[in-house]
Amino acid sequence: MVEAFTVEVMEDGDGVAVVALAGELDVVGASVLDKHLAQLCERVRCVRFDTSDLDLLSAAGLRSILAAEHRLGRGRVMVDNAPKVVHKVLAACDLLHLIDVTPSVSNTGPQDSGSSQLV
Repeated sequence: MVEAFTVEVMEDGDGVAVVALAGELDVVGASVLDKHLAQLCERVRCVRFDTSDLDLLSAAGLRSILAAEHRLGRGRVMVDNAPKVVHKVLAACDLLHLIDVTPSVSNTGPQDSGSSQLV
């Protein structure tokens, strides 16, 4: 079953926005996210992506996150609660030095035998 992609944006009034992502951030989800980020990046100085409920991160979704980094500047985009699938994609693309990533609590346990791919 394909998970619907959802975006929830919460602004703290101090220039920081938390963007909660859930489901599959594929090419369709990236289009939705881009629309949110185009307006949001005009109003805030920092974006924190909560990826705890993200099941898939495609190349298109990664491009959306990197576009926010480009708009706001280095160090202004963070990926919080990154599940293994997100962490693996960022690591495979050698982006862990560019974007601050905090793993989800579930990532601290034993490694799973599944593999994640950038699609």
